[in-house]
Amino acid sequence: MKTLALLVVVSLSAVFAAAEPAWGGNCLSCHGLLPPDVIQVFGADALADPDESATGAPDRGTLKVFRAYPGLTKSLTAAVSALVEGDTYAIELKRLRFAGVENGGQLAYSADCDWPEWGETPSYYTDPVVTYRWPTGPTIFSYDITVEPDTGLDYYDLVLAIAGRFADDGGLFYGEEHFYLQVLTSLPGDVNCDGRVNFSDINPFVLRLSRPALYAATYPSCPVANADTNGDATVDFADINPFAALLSGR
Repeated sequence: MKTLALLVVVSLSAVFAAAEPAWGGNCLSCHGLLPPDVIQVFGADALADPDESATGAPDRGTLKVFRAYPGLTKSLTAAVSALVEGDTYAIELKRLRFAGVENGGQLAYSADCDWPEWGETPSYYTDPVVTYRWPTGPTIFSYDITVEPDTGLDYYDLVLAIAGRFADDGGLFYGEEHFYLQVLTSLPGDVNCDGRVNFSDINPFVLRLSRPALYAATYPSCPVANADTNGDATVDFADINPFAALLSGR
């Protein structure tokens, strides 16, 4: 199983026209059959329905959210399904017209696609020629989303898309899943900075209390405020009970 890695860089810099996918530039998004559940995104940290009204972005309702901090990288997994023997397909991670959902933050996009076994695939898969064929190609894809240190705090609307051709009748198809990348400064209790507050934060929390220098070296970009669970601007034993309360959902 081959893994495809892409890099999405989120920053406050201007969006370059050459890097911005054309809105509706994939003909299949309008003219291809839209099969349900042909692609799924896994590994989300939460669900959210942010207010898009400030920027005019479409209200997509509740979507999966991947939380990330400036200067850190977030990983996600996409899986392809609902295809049969001989169906040809290609997959990509792309961004949408509305970079910042709530505050209008800008999104600069850079993709590093290395498919040496399959040749060069166009960025929009209107009529796939060199792509993957079910089930000989990969079905699981890994993506890294790296957040620049000066990124604006916001929800960023991203989409994973698949396009291809059915083997039985030659018909074209297109499918996608929208999700948000939430860039945030802190999340109390998320002491390992994976975007979640759960039992995997216990050992990092203990390390922060007992050996702060080692903790800083182990989690160099993790906000100090994440361990300050009582909000008094100090990380000490007084944070233990509030941390336990966060773990228990109280």
